[in-house]
Amino acid sequence: EKFIDQLSPHIVREPVIFIKGAKLFRNFRTGTLSLQAWFTTRINCSPSSKEAKELREWWSRERVSVRGLTGEAATQSLRLYGTAPAATPSPLVTRTFAEVDQEIGQQPSYDVRNVYFRSTAVVTAVMDCNMIYEGCPNLNCRRKVERRTNEGSTTVFFCPRCGITHSRFEYGVFMRLFLRDFSGGRWVTIFNTEVEDLYHTTPLGIKTLRDTVSPEEFRAFVYRVAFHRKVSWLLKGERDLRNGGTKFIVSGLQNFDILSAGSGVLQDISRLESEGQ
Repeated sequence: EKFIDQLSPHIVREPVIFIKGAKLFRNFRTGTLSLQAWFTTRINCSPSSKEAKELREWWSRERVSVRGLTGEAATQSLRLYGTAPAATPSPLVTRTFAEVDQEIGQQPSYDVRNVYFRSTAVVTAVMDCNMIYEGCPNLNCRRKVERRTNEGSTTVFFCPRCGITHSRFEYGVFMRLFLRDFSGGRWVTIFNTEVEDLYHTTPLGIKTLRDTVSPEEFRAFVYRVAFHRKVSWLLKGERDLRNGGTKFIVSGLQNFDILSAGSGVLQDISRLESEGQ
């Protein structure tokens, strides 16, 4: 709040804000977009640059029509200026890891668009080490918190994403699954809500089970459920800025529909035949 009070006198009405070093994040469930900032993120309010002037002129011309639009129409209008990513396809199409790898690899380095798709790949390996962590109690965040000690020698929990110090934490869970389709296999990351959907229990329930049974019994439980649940994976592919290539994250699960899966296989066969493969 102090920062906002200091900044307010310098902000003009409807300012142009340049943000460098932030990540565009799409909530898969709600479709909303947000920016994730880091300690390296730089924000410049109403800079005196040619680009800022052009953007303000564009907004002055288009703001009435853009404000009156919602959903895909607004996205299309913003995309004309290059300020919005492609919308998430609905319904999601079944694609292979290789196809998504190729699409993301062909994008320019400045393109931050993610690719959402459906997969009927099967789990062939599970990495379950250190799967339980102390997370932010804000269920819309769930980021891993940092234990700190305040002036009263009381343990508190700081969330680097929210920038808030909490008096408690909620257990979170994540896993790495190796999914394989006919184009090959990829490691994918699966987080809290999707892990709960896969195992039909909460992170606290998984921790309680881990602390109660032997390591062998717990590992058998983790593998048995992951290997035998019949689901369609809703996945997000994004550019791996740290290691290069593509990283995949599970964005949702759906009950496996054998008829839809069979139809998808037939479509893949027809497509490959038409391509002479």
